[in-house]
Amino acid sequence: MAATSAEQALADQSTEPPSRTTLGRTALTGLLLFLVSLGSMTPEGTPSPGDATAAQIRAYAADNDAIIRLNTLTALVSVVLFAFFVVGLAQLVGQARKDSPVPGVILLCGAVATAQTLLLVAASSIFAFPHEVEGLADSDIVNLFTLTAVTEWFASRTLVSVCMLLVGAFSYAALRSRIVARWVCWVGLALAALAAVKVADIGLPGEVPSGTFLFLIFGWWLWPLAIGGALGVRWLRTRPRKS
Repeated sequence: MAATSAEQALADQSTEPPSRTTLGRTALTGLLLFLVSLGSMTPEGTPSPGDATAAQIRAYAADNDAIIRLNTLTALVSVVLFAFFVVGLAQLVGQARKDSPVPGVILLCGAVATAQTLLLVAASSIFAFPHEVEGLADSDIVNLFTLTAVTEWFASRTLVSVCMLLVGAFSYAALRSRIVARWVCWVGLALAALAAVKVADIGLPGEVPSGTFLFLIFGWWLWPLAIGGALGVRWLRTRPRKS
C-alpha cells in the first residue's frame, strides 16, 4: 500500500497518454537502432596512435578494408536512426507533460551527440577508402590516424556524458509520466548516475575502475533495445479492440 501511494505521488496528475503513432514509431526506431549497431565490428591489428608509422597505418587500412567500410556505413545509418529516435523520445515526453522542459533537454543532447558522432565518423572515414589512403603523404596519414584517436578519446568523455544526460532526462520524465515500465526507467537513471561518477573522476585524485566505462558502453548499446521493447509492448497493449 505504501509503495502504491509513493508511485501515485511520483506520477504527475496532469500527464496525458502519448500518441499511439509516436509510441509505435519510436519503438520501431529504437529496435532498428539496436539491430544496426550489431553490424559494427572491431578491426584487427589496430596500430597504436602516436607510435604507428605510415606503413603500418596503410597496412591496417588495407587488411581491414571490409570491416572499416562496414563500420562507417553502420555509423552513418545509426546517426540517422538516432536522430529520429531522439525526436520520438522528446515527442513522447512532450505529449505526456506539455509544460515539461525535458523535451528540450533531450533534443539538445541528441543534437550534440549527433554532431560529435559525425565528427568521429568524418575523421575515420578516410580509412574506409584504401585508394584515398594511397594518394596521401605519409605525414597526412599519420596525422589523420592521430586525429581519429583524439576524437575517440574526446567521445569517451563528452559523448558518454551527453548521452547519459539524455538517458537520465528521459528516464526521469518517463518514470513520472509512466511512459514505459518503471524498471526500464530505474535502469536508465542508474546508468546516468554511473556516467556522472565516470565524468567526475576527471577532477578526482583517484581513478574510477575501467569496468565502469565498459558498463556504460554496454548500457548505452542496450538502452535503445530496452526502450524500443518497452514502447512496443505499450503500443500493442493500446491497440484498439474490435467491437
